[in-house]
Amino acid sequence: MQNNHYQHILFDLDRTLWDFEKNNEYTLHQLYEHFDIAARSGKSFNVFYSTYRIVNHALWSLYQDGRIEKEYLKYKRMYLTLKEIDVDDASTSSQMVDLYTDEVPLQTILMPGALEVLQKLSEKSQIHIVTNGFKEVQYRKVKRSGIEPFIKNLFISEEIGFQKPDKRMFDYVLNHIKAAPEHCIMIGDDWSVDIEGARKANINAIYFNPGACKNNTDIMVREVKKLSDILEIIAH
Repeated sequence: MQNNHYQHILFDLDRTLWDFEKNNEYTLHQLYEHFDIAARSGKSFNVFYSTYRIVNHALWSLYQDGRIEKEYLKYKRMYLTLKEIDVDDASTSSQMVDLYTDEVPLQTILMPGALEVLQKLSEKSQIHIVTNGFKEVQYRKVKRSGIEPFIKNLFISEEIGFQKPDKRMFDYVLNHIKAAPEHCIMIGDDWSVDIEGARKANINAIYFNPGACKNNTDIMVREVKKLSDILEIIAH
């Protein structure tokens, strides 16, 4: 990848700009305490949280493959988590989901350097977010966390009808911003969703990989562990 100025920079949101893990853990801990899950299950928060992550990951994979619907994912992940820790209560589960949906987008922890990088890049490029999240939370995350002034467009899969890594998602973005692929670059933390998806649309990419995850691929893509390192790759 050459050191270029890109007219359009496409960012993933969760785990790339918005710190999903910290915000999610904080919100779930509040729910765990509010609904007195410790007393009802006899399980610690760490057990509850690790169970939720496993269940959520499995259901998200099914959702991204088109095998389950949004509402099933949204409500079933909490119900199955509670059931795994011996709280088989659909009513409590439903209440927890509704409160989670209200509270999680209010959290404001960003990935280190996110605000500074967006501010710098937005001086000469248009910044767009391309996310597979749900619309009722993604808009609020962007607004609440303070990054909205730097974002030109927020592209949400639920509204567009396609999910990353589907090439049609990226084609929609290119058509909407009226840009050629070579004038854009995608930055995201998920190799198969963000990086391979962008490459299908002939868009260059930067892999944000703070955990130094290994990928069995021959694709040559620039990789950064810190968001601030992006400034050394993209010429401004």
